[in-house]
Amino acid sequence: RAAAPPRPDASFGCPTHVMIVMKFGGTSVGDAERIRTVADLVRAALPRKPVVVASAHKGVTDMLIDLGHQALKGAFSLEPLRERHLEIIRELGLSPAIMENLLDELSSLLQGITMVKELTPRTKDYVCSFGERLSVRTIAAYLAQAGIDAKAIDAYDLGLITDSNFGNAQPLPEADQIMHWNIRRMTGVPVITGYIGKDKNGDITTLGRNGSDYSGTI
Repeated sequence: RAAAPPRPDASFGCPTHVMIVMKFGGTSVGDAERIRTVADLVRAALPRKPVVVASAHKGVTDMLIDLGHQALKGAFSLEPLRERHLEIIRELGLSPAIMENLLDELSSLLQGITMVKELTPRTKDYVCSFGERLSVRTIAAYLAQAGIDAKAIDAYDLGLITDSNFGNAQPLPEADQIMHWNIRRMTGVPVITGYIGKDKNGDITTLGRNGSDYSGTI
């Protein structure tokens, strides 16, 4: 005799709380054309209350790691990174202002590395975080321009608390409940950074390379 099917759970797709997590990797957000495709996919999924998790644009994390090592040697140039993002932003018809504060913050961080001549795992995670943080702001701005109510969110502001194992951090158990609560309270489409969290000291951590898949699962 067949077993009875499990009862639907309100947290996992029963009719009273339908939700889909849409995770886009670096290639999927690698240029303006692909971000337009992301917008089309998100629009089609609106009845399912999509939550978007996005990686950095393709190649940007490697650029950031290289910038950290440049700064350690005493000199760095932000221009290739700036131009990489400006090209996408221009093609999408967005304002460059969406990235300027973050690039100023990154520049100050890299200046600090040149002065102390030290690139610790904690500082490297901080440097690497800018890829996802820049990407989600561009994606959310384009979704908004396309008429979709969207907001960029850093995962740690959503409640992604991790241990302090920089470079390969693990989310703490209490993060689940905090993130669940915050996501249920949201309106519109949250566009959330993959790959990054914060420890209990408030330091940015990363979940390791390809960690945005892990973020999407969480």
